[in-house]
Amino acid sequence: LEARTGGRAPGACRLGRPASSILPFMATSPRCSGLPQAALSAYGAFVGRHPLLVFLSSFPVFALLCLGWLRIGDGGKDAYTTRRFEEQWTRVGGGLDEQIQFVAKEWKLNRDPWHQEVLYTTLVGKGARAGADMLTREMLKESMRLYERFVQLEVNTSRGKRYTTWDLCARGSVPDDPALPVKFPCKIIDPLSCFGDYTQFLDPLYLQHLDSSGAPGLLSYRSRPALDNISDADVKGTLSQGCSWFTDRAKWGPAAWSGKREWNASLLARAGVLNWAMYLDGPGRIAPRLNLTKPHLALESDIREALGLHGRAWSEAVAAFSAESPLIASATVDADALNSLEAAFGKPDWSVVAVSGVLINVIISLSTASWTSPLASRCNLAGQGLGVASLALAAGWGLF
Repeated sequence: LEARTGGRAPGACRLGRPASSILPFMATSPRCSGLPQAALSAYGAFVGRHPLLVFLSSFPVFALLCLGWLRIGDGGKDAYTTRRFEEQWTRVGGGLDEQIQFVAKEWKLNRDPWHQEVLYTTLVGKGARAGADMLTREMLKESMRLYERFVQLEVNTSRGKRYTTWDLCARGSVPDDPALPVKFPCKIIDPLSCFGDYTQFLDPLYLQHLDSSGAPGLLSYRSRPALDNISDADVKGTLSQGCSWFTDRAKWGPAAWSGKREWNASLLARAGVLNWAMYLDGPGRIAPRLNLTKPHLALESDIREALGLHGRAWSEAVAAFSAESPLIASATVDADALNSLEAAFGKPDWSVVAVSGVLINVIISLSTASWTSPLASRCNLAGQGLGVASLALAAGWGLF
């Protein structure tokens, strides 16, 4: 093959004479043979000699092609889009389009001072009760031991301010009345509120003055069945109807506080999982609520710190209960989990970036090097292209 082609493989590039005797290994511009390389070489040379002509002839072509993407509409209403950059690359009404709109709407909503954080806690059977039905008197009573710890949680900030669950939980933004500081029940979605046993988790003043007052819209906890007075079948019958909060305007259905449900017609036969959703108010709601009864606790910076401490204290309480309980295993999602994820995802892993950079350079070098004809290697050209791509990538980071 080399004899027939004058010592060169078809399509190979032949280097000219050395540009200088001082640099014997540096060659002048290569002269390429073979149709693809020759055509590309001729095209590049033409563009280099006539850049303005190439621009004036090619730009209108691309501009005309781009016009095909525009839908002018009546009066040119569609000539300009108000959609976000990310939305322009999706099909209108498609799944990805809906996801992008949701993220754009909800993103950083958790930073709003009135945003309510939620502590999601899950309970399942363990040991001999693994996979067991959680809708029994035994399991519900056991879960109440953990529930009581939530109600009794207290945290101290770095400035020595003490906050309780009653100070932080979601129970409305109306300021507490110093004359009668009644605390309405915390907003917690759970199955325990179906039963009269829940009175042990209520504010004593609320239980005394409002629970049985018969005020319009209020539902008494005392009138609900007690676990000690009913059977497991009665428990399921009660839970099947959902559990009301303190008001007739809020009712938590089984889907909100249970998992692995099995039904027998309209009766809830069993559930292998219990879920609690415990709402904590945002600093913007807590501060005005405490302003009259506990003004020393009404500083938003202290409240924000207390919320973080409370979430961590609850996580520790759940872990401790799960370790000591012979019947129930429990786990919770920290209320500050979203903020932690945002912080983690916002920090590049520079070790991975460095290793990736080294690997891609090695791969490019090995795939473009010529071990038999080093001067005909394309390593230098490939390296320059990789450098251009890297600069473009670095510049693109500014868009995000």
